[in-house]
Amino acid sequence: MLFLFEYYLGKAICKHYFSCAQRIAVIVFICFACRSQMISTEDCEFIKKFEKATSEEKQVILTQEGHQCAKTFLNLMAHISKEQTVQYILTLIDDTLQENHQRVNIFFDYAKKTKNTAWSYFLPMLNRQDLFTVHM
Repeated sequence: MLFLFEYYLGKAICKHYFSCAQRIAVIVFICFACRSQMISTEDCEFIKKFEKATSEEKQVILTQEGHQCAKTFLNLMAHISKEQTVQYILTLIDDTLQENHQRVNIFFDYAKKTKNTAWSYFLPMLNRQDLFTVHM
């Protein structure tokens, strides 16, 4: 029971944390990563568009570009080691799924197209040092 309380308290703190100045720092880091070719321009453009979209706009984006959404989120999780950025991406994924649980199919469909399981992208998160990332 205490674990669940800590998990949800951590999520609430992280969401507030990212709604402040750190959110801007993460986006700046992602843009820097794009310019230094750590991530693709396509992923950078998508995350900037998705990040500033309203809930209704996100629904349209996910309907039209679900494959790109999953690809971008999973690429960022896999290729960026900065813990704050990984936490932010996981929080975006969580928010997306909390708004509509059916959106999980976006990740399953992407995994099927890439001949993987959806879990194979998330399992490495369990080996990270940060407990928030592990429990997210």
